[in-house]
Amino acid sequence: MNFLNSFKTYFSKEIVEGIRAKKFIILAIGVLIFSLSDPILLKLMPEILKNQMEGMDLTAFFELSQRAAMQNYTGNLFQLSTLIIVLSMMGIIAKERSDKTLTIPVSMGCSINGMVLAKLLVYGVYILIINVLGMLIAYYYSGIIFGFTYGSFFAAIVSGLAYGFFFIFVLSVLIFMSSFVKKSFLAVTITLLFVYLMPFFSGIIDSITRYVPTNLLTEANYFVDLLSKDMFVSLISTIALVVIFIVIAVVKLEKVEFI
Repeated sequence: MNFLNSFKTYFSKEIVEGIRAKKFIILAIGVLIFSLSDPILLKLMPEILKNQMEGMDLTAFFELSQRAAMQNYTGNLFQLSTLIIVLSMMGIIAKERSDKTLTIPVSMGCSINGMVLAKLLVYGVYILIINVLGMLIAYYYSGIIFGFTYGSFFAAIVSGLAYGFFFIFVLSVLIFMSSFVKKSFLAVTITLLFVYLMPFFSGIIDSITRYVPTNLLTEANYFVDLLSKDMFVSLISTIALVVIFIVIAVVKLEKVEFI
């Protein structure tokens, strides 16, 4: 089975599996729920605390604006959506290795390269789309509540694409880790530690900051219409790292004895 046939087969298989296992629904909830909940929670928080603190007005302690709502949303994307995406995708390679479901396809000549690329594209493109959609929802919803005072429609698309590419990078890290370990939980743990510690280490070494994928998020949070030089560099670096991780994962998996 050549690369193209393997790619087509696994592309269709992953779509069916994503629907059957409700992976697409979980991914959508993990990204879109905060685009709806964050603006309304920010709007209601002063009143909620006021009722809990015997009428004390705490409005002055909150920035009730579209900017604050968007910052809350993007903060949750990195902290919580990363966790949800990694957990929902935890078996993308590791589970197939541990369950030996790759044995028959590989014995029939299935291309590992085609299989890995199909998995990355199916979920990567979907994650990219829902991140753009989520950013647009957050922008319009927060604008309706607080007024359109921050960013723009195009800026929301740019930021959504940046977050989408970051999560594709996260997915590539998970695939990379899964090519070395069979246990899904271990692959998830290492991936999350790697991703969550990136801002810390990039902060220590200033010279690499612009090349670290998390800097893509920092630039995206400015919500500008055009890509800055630093965002462009971070985007190219992120794409390059995705390619490197996927190539290494393919090379490693091709050496694994599945049969």
